[in-house]
Amino acid sequence: MFPPHEMAKLPTRGHEFNRVQVKVDDEPEREQTEDSEMSSDEERILGNSLNYSSPSPLKNTTSEFWQMIFQKKIKAIVTLSGSNVEKNEDDCAPYWKEKSKSYNDLEVDLTDENPCGSYTERSFEIRHTKRKDIRKVSQFHYNQWEDVLPKETKGLLEMIQKIRKIISSTKLEEQNRRDRSVPLVVHCSDGSKRTGTFCGLWNLLQSAQVEEVIDVFQTVKHLRRQRSGMVSSFVSI
Repeated sequence: MFPPHEMAKLPTRGHEFNRVQVKVDDEPEREQTEDSEMSSDEERILGNSLNYSSPSPLKNTTSEFWQMIFQKKIKAIVTLSGSNVEKNEDDCAPYWKEKSKSYNDLEVDLTDENPCGSYTERSFEIRHTKRKDIRKVSQFHYNQWEDVLPKETKGLLEMIQKIRKIISSTKLEEQNRRDRSVPLVVHCSDGSKRTGTFCGLWNLLQSAQVEEVIDVFQTVKHLRRQRSGMVSSFVSI
């Protein structure tokens, strides 16, 4: 799915500027610099939230997926799938089913799982065995998205509100050190249809709240500049 030394932010021809570089040998002294270099481009997708969007990890790319989560200091993962995702590992490896798993120098533990109707909230703890760093990340798994549109929107909107609260509280904690965006990963089976719709909805909700105005055309146009295929049809938004 991806080269062994890097993960991609929906890479397609002409969109190489969006590729997320993940180092095999994670160098802590360069990590902050690389993050800050990425921020200006990445922030344009979800406004106040730094967003990496990608196809769901497969069995042979789950290690690189967790390396990206750790190196880019991701705070939340959004998983968009249908109810039968765990039966079709060709679309997505159910990495959340592992209670404890090692990926090279990383140890990933599932510490909590909370069903919330149409979505499930999970908490993971990631430990770097050599550097002894420990990081926590939340996963929000919305599993009622079989077709172009989700089965219902109430649960999806509730999930977005909960993610926003996590991001807001994390930004307050980070402000003492530096003013930067809070990293968020969104993934689905192909990295464009559901992910694009989710990113578009996120941006529109934020625009409605902050500016009290929305522009669907410009939102979709902007997303497609980042990755072709984002928001696949008129009925998506």
